[in-house]
This record gives sequence, C-alpha cells and structure tokens, in this order.
Amino acid sequence: MLAAALAAIAPVAAAAQASTPPTPPPFVTRAAAAADLEQLFRTIESVHPDPYTVASRAAIAREREAVLRALPDSVTRPELYLRFAPLVAMLGDGHTNLNPPSEEWAAANRAGAPILPFRMTVDPVGQLRVSLAAPDAPIRAGDAVVAIGGTPVAELLDRTMASLGGELLAWRRRNAAGFLPRHLWMRGVRGPFEVTVRRDGEPAPLTFRLDGLRLDSLDALARAQATARGGAGAPRDLEYRTLPGRVGYLEFRTMTAAPDDFAPRIAALMRQAVADSIGALVVDLRRNGGGNSQLGELLLQHLTGAPFRMAARKEWKMSAEYRAMLRARAEQARRQDSVRFAASNGETELRRLLEGPDGRLIVSESNARVRPRLEPRFDGPVCVLIGPGTFSSAMMTANAIQDYRLATLIGEETGGVPTSFGEQYSFRLANSQLPASVSSARFVRASGDASVRAGVVPDIEVRPTAADLRAGRDPVLERAMTCPARPTTRR
Repeated sequence: MLAAALAAIAPVAAAAQASTPPTPPPFVTRAAAAADLEQLFRTIESVHPDPYTVASRAAIAREREAVLRALPDSVTRPELYLRFAPLVAMLGDGHTNLNPPSEEWAAANRAGAPILPFRMTVDPVGQLRVSLAAPDAPIRAGDAVVAIGGTPVAELLDRTMASLGGELLAWRRRNAAGFLPRHLWMRGVRGPFEVTVRRDGEPAPLTFRLDGLRLDSLDALARAQATARGGAGAPRDLEYRTLPGRVGYLEFRTMTAAPDDFAPRIAALMRQAVADSIGALVVDLRRNGGGNSQLGELLLQHLTGAPFRMAARKEWKMSAEYRAMLRARAEQARRQDSVRFAASNGETELRRLLEGPDGRLIVSESNARVRPRLEPRFDGPVCVLIGPGTFSSAMMTANAIQDYRLATLIGEETGGVPTSFGEQYSFRLANSQLPASVSSARFVRASGDASVRAGVVPDIEVRPTAADLRAGRDPVLERAMTCPARPTTRR
C-alpha cells in the first residue's frame, strides 16, 4: 500500500508544510483579496481529484462573482474569511476548507477578550443546547438556546455552518456548535451577551444578560468537568480507566501522533487492561476527528487476528503542488534517517508518485489481510462508540470494524462518509496568509461499495437527550457497559 511504503516520509509531513508564514497584514486590499480568491480555487482545481461532485463549477463561479462584486476597498482577515469560506464549503468536502485566521484570535485571547461564557452541543433534533456553563451561572447545562443578542440561534447556526465543509449535516452542525463563539467574535459580537433559553419545566423562555468569559477560564471549566466525570481532564489522545463490572474503557481522541510514538503507548494501555482482568473493552471514538489511519490499524492489531482493510481503493491525484510537497518531505526524511528511508522502499514509491504528467491519478487497490499480531491481544467482547464527531481516519477505523465485523458499534452515525476525499494538502493564500487545505485523494469504503453515501451507522443506535445533558449522563456508554459478544467475523 502507498501508506506503508511512505511510512518513512509521513512523520515529517507536518514539518514539511509548517514553515513559518510571513506576518499577516491587518488589512487586505480588494485587488489582493481577488488575487487570493483566484489562487484558492486554482489550487483546489489542481490538487483535488474531483472538486465539483456536490456543487457544479458554474454554480460556484456565480457565487465567486457575487463575492468579488461585494468586496470593499480593504478588508480584515476575519472579514475575508467570512466572505470566502462559504465558497469552499459549497464543495461539500470535510477535508477541503478555508480555515479562520488564528493570529487575531490568539491575540484577543492573550488580551483577555471575553467570549460567549458557555459551550454548546447539538441534540438529535438539531437544537443547540448548553453543554458547559459555570456552576454559578444562571444558564444551565441542558438549556435549549433560543437566541443570542436577539438573533434566533437557528439563524446563527446556519451562518456558522455555511463556512464549514463536510459531507454530512450532523458533522457540520456539531462543528458549528463548537465554532459559534469564535464565529460571533469574528462578526464583531462582544459581551455582555443577551441569551434567551428554553428550560424544561419553565412556561416561557428565559432571557439572561451574561458577562463574557475568558477562553482560558472556559477551558479550565471543561477540564474540571472531565475530571469530575472520571477522566484526567487533559486533552491527551489516549485515556484508559476501568469501569464497574470489569469493563475497560479506552477513549481514543485523535490520530495525530506518529505511529512509532503511538505503538508503545497503546501496547502499554492494553497490558494494563489485561492486568485489570477486564471482561469487555469499550473503545470511544466519538470525539476522534481522525489523523493517521495507521493508528487505527495498530489498535485493531491488539483486538483481532481477522483480515481487514481500511479502504478498498485510494485514487491519489498528483499535482505540481502536491509533488513539490512530497519532494520536500522526502528530502527531510533522507536528511533525518537515510537508512530507514531506503529500507522503507520510499525511494521506489516516490518515483512512482512523481512520474507522469500533473493531474495523473495513481490508483492503489487494497486487499483484506491479516496484520502481524500485536501483544497483548484482547479477545473478549469489544464495543466501539461512534457519533457525529467520528471523522476521517477514525471513521475509516469504524468502517473497517463494521464491514469486517470486528466489534460492535454503538451510538450514532459517524460525521464522515466512508467513500469520500482526504489526504490533505495545506497551503496559505499569498496576500492574506489565510490557511487552507484541499483533498488530494478519494477513498472507497472497506467493503468496496462506493454507492453508499451515508456515514457508518452503528449496530446499536443510542441518542443522548436533553435530560441526559442536564444530568451529566452518557447513555451511549451506559449501553456499552453490557457489551455483547463480538459479531461473527467476516472472512
């Protein structure tokens, strides 16, 4: 597989793309903004295998013209993001995005700028509800947010969602709920905040005037809440603990670690699980937005000896931009460890990627295969928790589990679609220095059936309610506490 052959290059991918950008300008002229928009879509069309699968080229061209006509003589970077991001979001690809400027946001946080003093989540019917608030605040977890500053929250959510890419509405709603405070800040909304909520048991909506809260204070609240519920509170990628009834619980939050770093840590946690004599294991992928699918494979190698694959096929487009990035990765890999790079067959695979004309699709077919056994192996019942926050490589892991019947999936449909785009190329717009990313490859789901457009649907569906939010209850995890025996493995 391409992923395996390029293993020596992958660990330095981030470093190859993360060169320090020039200091961003406070304002961008109309001409410079227009040039950035041209660069943005020229790069998307060059790198992406098929950018206009959701919205037509003509439809987006019309919207681009409208945005250009409305540009003022000069614009701030946050304002430019708000104008350009919806154009990219129209592509309907969760890996192709214009990202918000981080420098202005970081400066505001350092200055102690108050933001919306609570966090929100989306319930199963799409209603925004408070998920985190200070203990002494008049607003409570579980309250349904009706309006902010007199604007209906459904309208605010739609505006925020319009800037965010993704194949499925649930993923975009979930991201919009978390992004809304920052989106309001970029639109110039400042505290104090007038917030109207609907609370169960109250005959009419309640309106509160809330002072803003510093971001670091809100983060501290979130850590305290996580600690109170049994976690350590730190944003680590792996967290293990035992639950009543000899159940092991492993929360796998992100797949961004290097495989060489991840492998010994997951092995250590599995050794602890075996030492705890657990009778069942629950793996939680509900907050895992993905990263490197090799980490999902390493996890599964501790759980099964059955053959599986993460995707049936990868169609990888080679563009001038992506090839330049590959050359930079390879050169850094050679400098860091030339022996390992040669042993990995990186030179041979790199030549394959670089040969031929720009725009060439390199197709890699994968067969289900048995991976080397990793110790310790847990052979008991395994339940994997999924939901709208399960995306990209985490979704691919859930898809492989389902298509090859390796464990039982519990929760809600994933936020990502198994047959979709990925393998991001990251770049910055020349004038505004806004960061962007674009997919360079298409993946076909593990079963080989590219016709299914839904996410990974759980074997056992459990949807949290507003009452669960208020009570701090996790019905998905509660259901997994009686984890059934594994399904019959597909051969």
